[in-house]
Amino acid sequence: MLSLGNPGLRNVHGILGSGIMTSFLIHAALGLQLGLSY
Repeated sequence: MLSLGNPGLRNVHGILGSGIMTSFLIHAALGLQLGLSY
């Protein structure tokens, strides 16, 4: 029903992907800070 050529769908997918990457980077940075503090 949804086509891959749908610009709205690609936009949502891009936002979700960048959000996951951002949260992953923040999680990694916090993990490094916690690891260095101990």
